[in-house]
Amino acid sequence: MFIVHKIFGSMRTTISFGDNDRLSMYSKRLSERVGRPVSDKTPIVDATLPDGSRLSIVYSTDISAKGPSFTIRKFADIPISIVQLVKFNTLSAEEAAYLWLALEYGQSVFVCGETASGKTTVVNAIIPFIRPEAKIFSAEDTPEIRAPHPAWQQLVTRERGGRRRAG
Repeated sequence: MFIVHKIFGSMRTTISFGDNDRLSMYSKRLSERVGRPVSDKTPIVDATLPDGSRLSIVYSTDISAKGPSFTIRKFADIPISIVQLVKFNTLSAEEAAYLWLALEYGQSVFVCGETASGKTTVVNAIIPFIRPEAKIFSAEDTPEIRAPHPAWQQLVTRERGGRRRAG
């Protein structure tokens, strides 16, 4: 088992499940507790834990050569600011200023990228640039965006008829 710390990076722990059967059983029970059970039919599950942390489970050896695994992503209570993103060289000061002006004047911004690439971090950092009276819609599989706006509509996607859709 590993812990990934935002400052110290990836660190191996002394915690072990012993074998893949025990890890598989633990993953299955964890998924059932959050109401998103994994199975051979549904071997990948994303869910939210009661504390708001994000849970991702890979259950089946059919899709994972090394066997089952799970990831829990815990988020800071206070989102990273745009100033911190500039200091981390995630964005340049000019890119941050451009986003600020675009959002302040009502332009739409589309943030996309790979899993764990920082999309939610960027969105949470730029949301304060949106005028407080603006209507905001967000649609996420796992709710992680935090908008302080009173007219924010937070949509959560769900399975229905085998397709993902906002619900």
